[in-house]
Amino acid sequence: MQPFLKLSILASFVLALATPASGQSFKAYVKAAEEALEQKDYNAALQHYAAALEFQPENTGIQFQYAEIARRFYAYELAEKYYSKVAESKEGNRFPLANYRLGEVKKNLGHYDEAKAYFQAYLAGQAVEEPYSSRARSELQTCDWARELTAEPARIDVENLGRKVNTDYSEFAPYQAGDTLLYSSFRYDREQDDYRPERKVAKVLYQRGGSRGRPLRRDFNDDNLHTAHTAFSLDGGRFYFTRCDYINATEIRCAIYYRSKDKRGRWSSRIVKLPEEINVPNQTATQPAIGYDSVLQAEVLFFASDQPGGPGGLNLWWAKVEEGDNAFGSPSLLSALNTDGDDITPFFHTPTQTLYFSSDGHPALGGFDVFKSRREQAWTEPQNLGTPINSSYNDIYYFLGEDGVSGYLSSNRPGSFYLDDSNKACCNDLYSFEPIP
Repeated sequence: MQPFLKLSILASFVLALATPASGQSFKAYVKAAEEALEQKDYNAALQHYAAALEFQPENTGIQFQYAEIARRFYAYELAEKYYSKVAESKEGNRFPLANYRLGEVKKNLGHYDEAKAYFQAYLAGQAVEEPYSSRARSELQTCDWARELTAEPARIDVENLGRKVNTDYSEFAPYQAGDTLLYSSFRYDREQDDYRPERKVAKVLYQRGGSRGRPLRRDFNDDNLHTAHTAFSLDGGRFYFTRCDYINATEIRCAIYYRSKDKRGRWSSRIVKLPEEINVPNQTATQPAIGYDSVLQAEVLFFASDQPGGPGGLNLWWAKVEEGDNAFGSPSLLSALNTDGDDITPFFHTPTQTLYFSSDGHPALGGFDVFKSRREQAWTEPQNLGTPINSSYNDIYYFLGEDGVSGYLSSNRPGSFYLDDSNKACCNDLYSFEPIP
């Protein structure tokens, strides 16, 4: 199963501890949590397990489940706390994976020496199993590499864009078009929803001249579907974006669309869904990016998809943009760049013929890191951008401006606004970066 946070990179669920309701029992909360997990409603499951812990705070089984869900929400300090309780308890040997998970969480927090100790503890245990043993050995090397990489950060200034753009929810997918910054925000209540409280949807906003970000006009954003991930064709006549809908309590499925300018230069109200070779039925296609490929001498669409054929969850694909209405070549995997993890948020910088993307499958400082590969006759080996562009948290949606040195990215690194301050969890903010003189 693909984690829904990786499918959408739109983590914005409340992680507040639940208070046991009058008359409810420990068993009732555990049952409710298990039912919520079956429905993939991880937010409800987390809160039900939190309530169960109010009754039995030393129950290691519930502690472990609680830590697992907290980790999925990127609440690393909360996960660290409860994995540690499990690993240090008398029943810790019943949960051999706790040491491995502690290694993961310590790495996400940038504590590489501590992470190594827990990966080693896992490998020294009696219940080592694949694929975790291979991953643990690989992580030992990655921790050494990460410590060396973070020791010499590049001279780049990375700054949070502040409250005129960012909120306690997730802001992501920046795109600079002239003097206008387009971006997406996952803060809006779904207008027609059977869930209470209503689930959130993303909308596309714009900011100009340092003003507060505003949603694009109502006929572009949808009150019940996610609208996100903008990109323009090379001639500016097409506006690509993603529409996504919930397929259960928390998971979403996406497809790529575009709108065109009419003969008067106005944006048409007609929304065109890309063909099924790209938007494969019952699969996700998302995060469109456009560039000019000097080898193919053609305009190219890059995107992320979980369609069959890729080695991981979400992988990078590309397709030639053909002449005519909604005409594209057959999509191909970017095999030289993809991993068995998730490879996402492509951005092609045409002047330098360089593809930037984020991945949790290549060696990374923690979560998703930004990588680059130059388009020659073949793609060059992916290169990690290092710090401070990357952190031990999730660094995604890299956008490089026309000057080739400044731009934007989305990250949940320390300094971001938290939806849940007490647990330091959620969400991604937009950051600008530029070289330090």
